[in-house]
Amino acid sequence: MRERVPVYASSLSRTITPDQEAERMLAAVRAHGFRCVKIKVGGRMSRDADAWPGRTEQIIPLMREALGPAIDISADANSSYSAAKAIKVGRRIGAARVLSL
Repeated sequence: MRERVPVYASSLSRTITPDQEAERMLAAVRAHGFRCVKIKVGGRMSRDADAWPGRTEQIIPLMREALGPAIDISADANSSYSAAKAIKVGRRIGAARVLSL
């Protein structure tokens, strides 16, 4: 039986700016000791469209910079991407050391 269960902070919105999201996730990490966060990228089932132009490209490196190297980051695209677009975004995610798409 486990005595501890790892949990993560999760973004539930694509409507706030990447800067606001970074501040919100950093506050959650500091307040509750999360070791991992999950952010939203892309649109939601949006056929390769972003929530607004450039949001995904901005939020990925911004989250890594804001949270530092010790916090794991996952990205949830909610079926936003075709295979070709997912590969492009996945490479950007890999370069920023974000865990998964």
